[in-house]
Amino acid sequence: MLQDGCRLLGLFGMGGVGKTTLATQLAKQIQDQFDYVFWRSVLTVLSFDEMITDMLSFISHHKEIKPDINRVIHYLRAYRCLIILDYLETYLYAFNRKYDSQYNYFIQIIAETNHQSCLIFTSRNQPTAFSLLKNW
Repeated sequence: MLQDGCRLLGLFGMGGVGKTTLATQLAKQIQDQFDYVFWRSVLTVLSFDEMITDMLSFISHHKEIKPDINRVIHYLRAYRCLIILDYLETYLYAFNRKYDSQYNYFIQIIAETNHQSCLIFTSRNQPTAFSLLKNW
């Protein structure tokens, strides 16, 4: 994962099979290879914009306060960041299609944009954006 410059890793499976445990163990093993480690349980996040704002605030040392995916990409290029989003299915399969499309778009941007960071996420099912990226 580190040697190949992996930008996106999805951990999928039924509830209770150990996706979060695996993500935790992986993060512990590789965290020293990254400048920043940002972990969010999506269960506790109120909105996509809140998650992006928290991420930008953390990586920019509180200089960024507005949700902006372009600024996220800027920091993912400038620093080696490990982003872990646990329980992503919370929004991917919720009734609010706005959040579904925002998270799918975020996954797609992370995968398709050139940067030195990595997004690891857990979900019970593969998001639409991830399924489309498998053939890359």
